[in-house]
Amino acid sequence: MNSTDNSINIVSGASSEQLAGFINQVRGSMAALAQEQQQATTEPLAVLEVEAVSRAPSQSKIRAALLLTIKTVAEGATGNLIASGISALIAKILGIR
Repeated sequence: MNSTDNSINIVSGASSEQLAGFINQVRGSMAALAQEQQQATTEPLAVLEVEAVSRAPSQSKIRAALLLTIKTVAEGATGNLIASGISALIAKILGIR
């Protein structure tokens, strides 16, 4: 039986401006994070920096880096306002409430 797929895919991704703003805010707040969190956040931020200036940014790489940053920050962030702020920024970029 043949069928037609009439679904619409809506792709919403992080803009270069959103990523640049996020990167700047996180970099400016890094000193307030625990050393372990700073080290673990370095690689995902590097990925985001590359994707922010890419002509064709990979939304899957961006999403993975943001989610890894959330996980890293959240794991050691109990009571840390900076970590809470970073998590809120990521949720905003990803459209999570």
